[in-house]
Order: sequence, then structure tokens, then C-alpha cells
Amino acid sequence: MRISTNASKNWARRSKQWNRLQGYLMHISYEVKKTMVVITLVFYCAAGIFIRLYRDEQHHQIYPFFSWYLFANIPIPNQQVTFTMDILSLGSQTYNPPLPFSQTSSIFQKLRQSPTEYTALIVMLGQSILSGDANSISQSRQKLEKIFLGTSARYEILRVNYDPVAYWENGTYTSESVIGTFQTPGK
Repeated sequence: MRISTNASKNWARRSKQWNRLQGYLMHISYEVKKTMVVITLVFYCAAGIFIRLYRDEQHHQIYPFFSWYLFANIPIPNQQVTFTMDILSLGSQTYNPPLPFSQTSSIFQKLRQSPTEYTALIVMLGQSILSGDANSISQSRQKLEKIFLGTSARYEILRVNYDPVAYWENGTYTSESVIGTFQTPGK
């Protein structure tokens, strides 16, 4: 209750400040407002040009003048890296080509679960493989292999690079490499 009371007091104070500012602006003539806008725009453009001309290429972005650094820091789209799983065989069924994890809905219907629950486990297993931590690999495999419900399965973990937009449109990776192949003990 106290939080909402403080929030309402802050809102009331800000509202009064905004109303005061509007009152001040209402009493300024149109010509003065127009002059203030022109002076602000001229100053903004002059500051941007000055910064562009007199600063080196790497340090010319100064907020708020020509500050586009957010766009410069956006990663290149095809630099996304993650891990996925392909199923080579499940029980007596062999998949050629391997069944991608993204197309394993029938397995999850049997479990009454969502594939997204296992995505994090696949990533953990992939990271464990790359780090070479045998204990972590074993733990991740035990958790992940619950998908197969005790059925014999052979699967591989892949490290994939992809462009999210191209993957969404085409379902293809930029590059992929198998980092581990595993066999589950089964019935």
C-alpha cells in the first residue's frame, strides 16, 4: 500500500511540474517559440558538423549529436552461435538424413512436454563438450536422454552458426559442425 501511495505522490508532483511548464510555454509568444526552435536546430546542426570535422573517425559520436553508436554495436546477423541436436536413430528407426531437433514433435507428444524444455539442456551439453568437462557432459546427457524414454537412440550435438532471418525464412544454418555423437543404452 505504501508503494502505491508514494507512486501516486510522485505522479501528482510530476503532473504539477508538467502543468507549470505548459503554463510557461503558453505565455510565450509564437515568434519567440519559433525563434527558440530555429536556434536549437542551428545549434544542433553546427555542433554535429563541428564534431564530425574536428574529431577522429572513431570518436565522432557524441551524445546527443550524431549518436548512432547503438546501430554500430548491433552484431552481424550471421554471427549467432548455438547448439542443436540431430537424431540419427531412435529404436529400430534410422534417419537418413538425420532428424533435426526442430522436427521432433512426435517424441515430445509421447512425453506430453514441449521441445523448448530441452533446448537449454542441448546448449549446456554443447558447452560442456567444448569445455571438455566430463562430469558436466555426463550430467547433461542424463538429463537430455530422458527424451528417449529408455529407447535406444543415437544422436549428435552440433555447433551451428546462423543468420536468424535466413533461418526463419529457409530453415538453414550458415555453418554447422558435429561436436559429439552419443548412443543411449536402450531396451
